[in-house]
Amino acid sequence: MAKIATLNIDLTASSAKFRDEMKRAEKITRKWRRQVSRDLRAAGVAFAGLGAAAAAGLTGLTRASLQNIDTLAKTSDKLGTTTEGLAGLRFA
Repeated sequence: MAKIATLNIDLTASSAKFRDEMKRAEKITRKWRRQVSRDLRAAGVAFAGLGAAAAAGLTGLTRASLQNIDTLAKTSDKLGTTTEGLAGLRFA
């Protein structure tokens, strides 16, 4: 009977220690999850900023290209030539 009582005490102590360790693991996991959530939000903000910068760059590039095309057309009209002919002079 003494062995059963000792076994019961050992099991009770072991299960209490196990519960404590599980609570500790849960706390660590919760803290890690919060940190990952913060990191993912920060990454989302960074990617949104990157997307906005890329869109602004493409808008600027498009605007500059359209201005160049307009200038080329106006200059070719003044010179009495085609835009293709005037554009070809760039490479001559």
